[in-house]
Formats: sequence, structure tokens, C-alpha cells
Amino acid sequence: MDPVEEPFFIGEHYLYDGFWYYYKFPVEWAKDHHEDTGPNNCKNCAYYGTLHNGSVFIGYCMNCVELYEPKRGPGFLDIGKFQGTLDEESYLYNVDSIPCLLHDVSPPISDTEEQGEDLSILDCHFEGGYNDF
Repeated sequence: MDPVEEPFFIGEHYLYDGFWYYYKFPVEWAKDHHEDTGPNNCKNCAYYGTLHNGSVFIGYCMNCVELYEPKRGPGFLDIGKFQGTLDEESYLYNVDSIPCLLHDVSPPISDTEEQGEDLSILDCHFEGGYNDF
């Protein structure tokens, strides 16, 4: 029996079945798209239902959302634009902006850390002939 894939969460996104989703998009929906719907199986969903150059899925296209009863969100007419208004039950209710996938999720620098030194694997320090990341 194949192991069940679980989503990988980072920041305000999760990775499931090779596609990034906004964390408020219900995981149970991502695990249960109807055939030919969703970002991996519908070109309209992948285009209209994503943000940030197609990197983050936020909802179904207008055609696919009609296949779901009860509906799974508003259905997107254009990139980031849906028809109608959102009610309080919607997973996107009161969402003002959705961050892009590649934003900084590292913890803030504490006051005790040295402020003048940038630590990075791209800024190597060689001591005694060895790289000390």
C-alpha cells in the first residue's frame, strides 16, 4: 500500500500533489479534486485560480466551481478576481492580500545577535582551509 501524502506547510502556504496552495484553501479539498478540476488537471484553474505568476493556488475557475455542491468558493473569472461577494463562511473572507510563495519566513533577528554580520550560506568564511557556514 502506498503511503498517504500529507501537505507540507511553510509560512502561509502548503505543498500538496506538486502544487502550492494558500493555507486557507481547505486541505480536504486539495486532497479531493473532481476529475479534470483543480490546478493540476484544469488549465483554467491553474491560470485564473492562482496568484503570483501561477505559483499559489487560491481557488477554482468558474467552470469547475459549478461541479461542486456545496460550492467550494466563489469561482475565479480572472486572476485574483471572483464573481459576487464573499460571505462569512468563505475561506477567503476578510483576506486582504495573499503573500507570494518566496517571502521571508525566517525568525526575526534578536537583540542579542550581532547586528552587523549577515549570516548566510552564500557568504562563506574560510578558516584553517575549511568552510565554516
